[in-house]
Amino acid sequence: MSMKNKEKNLSIRGKKLYNFLNGPSLVIFEKVVKVLPVERRERLVKILLSDIPDERKPILKKEVQEYIAKKEKREREEQRKREREIKEQLKREEERKRLDKLETLYCKEKDPNNHAIHMRYVNNTDNKKRTVNLSVNKWLSETFYRPTETEAKINLLPDYLKTSIKGYHHLQRLEPVGIYRFYNDEGMSYIGQSKDVWSRALDHLSPSTLESSNGKLQQYVREHGCDNLKFEILVYGDKLKKSSYGKLRKHLEAFLIQEYDSINNGWNKKTEHTLEESGFDIEETRRLCESWGILPKVK
Repeated sequence: MSMKNKEKNLSIRGKKLYNFLNGPSLVIFEKVVKVLPVERRERLVKILLSDIPDERKPILKKEVQEYIAKKEKREREEQRKREREIKEQLKREEERKRLDKLETLYCKEKDPNNHAIHMRYVNNTDNKKRTVNLSVNKWLSETFYRPTETEAKINLLPDYLKTSIKGYHHLQRLEPVGIYRFYNDEGMSYIGQSKDVWSRALDHLSPSTLESSNGKLQQYVREHGCDNLKFEILVYGDKLKKSSYGKLRKHLEAFLIQEYDSINNGWNKKTEHTLEESGFDIEETRRLCESWGILPKVK
């Protein structure tokens, strides 16, 4: 069949289709066009439009534009809906995995008491999580930011440093490296060291740490909140950041953990570095700590 005959037959089918549509009905038109081969669709549309009276074309164009706009809006809404459903499904899956992981932080069979304390916090049973978080936020605010952040930090420094720190600029000149201590009125302690003691202290009590850590300090806070918790800096300053003093900082941490007995009567689980492997003279360390006034008071 020649190209002319093909176009003629196509034109006849187009006219019949146009007459049938009588308007045309855009929905039916769309369904009909969809069943045609791709290469014929554009030509058919042109033929149909050529048969439409000129006065009808502006109205039809507007109808087509409105239809396309509604269709695109509908498709966008459906796409957004699908994306929301996928995100919600992924979120549910992540939450399920998170809860499964938290469920196994403490063995329910071997350590039922700690498991119950932890899950009561995670699941916010009896508003436990909300109560603890309010207690933590209040404690952090009062400990690190009142009356001002600078004054609060200076008050937390060891006594041998306080007299030399006059204000913000003096404090800023010191590197925040040091050894810190959480403690309560019952004599329990947690000793830690960090290159930034302020950030590290906040990390211990962040919502994510409280939810996912099996540390003894975090478990204490999950059960009791921070009403009876206190904080202090034992050693602080530039010297402890120098590479030659890196071992000294770790040695001091291990020594103070031993002196405060914070493994047996506190929240430290273990010492990362033993006193024997550090190479320092323990009696010299004791005299140094005594001169700083940071050893536990003998009752």
